Amino acid sequence: MYYLDFYEPFGTNTRWNSLFDYLYFFIEGSEFYTRNNFSEEYVKYLDDRFSIKAKFRKRRPYHQFKNFIYFNDKQANSLLHSKEPFFKFLKKQGYFYHEAFITNESLDRPGYIYKMLTGFSGRGIFEDYMKDTMIVEKKLDRVLDFSIFFHNGELIIYENIVDKTFHYKGSVFDKSNLYDPKAFLHEKSVSGPVIDDFLKILQTSISFVSGISNGFSIDYFIYRSDGGLRIHPGCEVNDRKTMGYLFYQVLLRHFPKSSKAMFSLEKKIPEKGVRLSPLNATFPVHYLDLSGL
Repeated sequence: MYYLDFYEPFGTNTRWNSLFDYLYFFIEGSEFYTRNNFSEEYVKYLDDRFSIKAKFRKRRPYHQFKNFIYFNDKQANSLLHSKEPFFKFLKKQGYFYHEAFITNESLDRPGYIYKMLTGFSGRGIFEDYMKDTMIVEKKLDRVLDFSIFFHNGELIIYENIVDKTFHYKGSVFDKSNLYDPKAFLHEKSVSGPVIDDFLKILQTSISFVSGISNGFSIDYFIYRSDGGLRIHPGCEVNDRKTMGYLFYQVLLRHFPKSSKAMFSLEKKIPEKGVRLSPLNATFPVHYLDLSGL
């Protein structure tokens, strides 16, 4: 028996009412535990549109059950839920081309980004704000966000949709470069030498994180500098099944013929979009086929 909780516990009680637990229906066929209600309309919609037989229960089972968002029990209390270990690794390797440091001192510096050591989906990232110990980085001219997910030797790379406040809003998957970081970055107009440097950073980063976990993503972004496009060496590690990974699973299972696709958290569904979420979802999700565009 599984439950699906996107809110990382950090040693505290988890929230059982996940805002995205309906995605479970698209990936697993077994029953799961939830406190959310699913209307008859939505259950029927899943069956009619996707041939999904939604199975869930609202009474907490007595036997042991697991959080579906993790690949294994160890991830629930992973050291990587904090940004600090990975940041210190990157700093020790000398991978930052811009100013970046950890401090607990109050600062009054415009043009900097302040990151809490723990956070979810871009929450806990601020401009000109200090609270406890934080990672401070020079604000960069962000061009495009992307993630690399690694599990059991498989690597996928995909673009992320992120708003101006750094909150995650969806992902774009292009099967022409989904398994090839070099081709992905070349398509984004990043120069060959910058790509080669990044691939070295990626290799050592995956080796470092793999020593702690198996089944994680690393967030990155491309930014403009005086010398052209560069790549941030690594914003953070997500030691769990991310939204992007779950969307990738949905893509493989339900839209296998799509060569390029977008999954978006925007409330307005495009004319050719397909909704995945209940009508009353707090954070609705839709799929849009971008093949041929």
